[in-house]
Amino acid sequence: MVDMQIGRRWKRARRGTTPVLFHKVCEWQRNDRDPGDVVVERGVWLAFTARRVAVYEFDGRDTHAAVLELDEVLGPTWQEMIDEAPADWLLTHLERFASGVDVRRAVLDDYALRHDGGSPPTIEWAIRL
Repeated sequence: MVDMQIGRRWKRARRGTTPVLFHKVCEWQRNDRDPGDVVVERGVWLAFTARRVAVYEFDGRDTHAAVLELDEVLGPTWQEMIDEAPADWLLTHLERFASGVDVRRAVLDDYALRHDGGSPPTIEWAIRL
């Protein structure tokens, strides 16, 4: 087993998994629904070294999440979800990332521009590569 840090706690990772560092590069809410409808929250985390994308959607009751390879996140289902303000800035970076370009610096710079010079939160998750 591999020890990995999650927040301030240390956990043991399952066998066959690798600790991977993810950066939370975008989080937004969809509140364009009818009055009384649930506000949907969505987010994207990038693992630059492992070349993975974690996506999630929270609908007020349940959270649906997946860790995807780059070609999967650029497929019609997820691309449509990401191609909405304020996440649409990320699509160009994801396309370049999928073509093999190291986009770490560009994504972190764009994130800083949108967040008063700040850095995105990070977390280490144990995943199967």
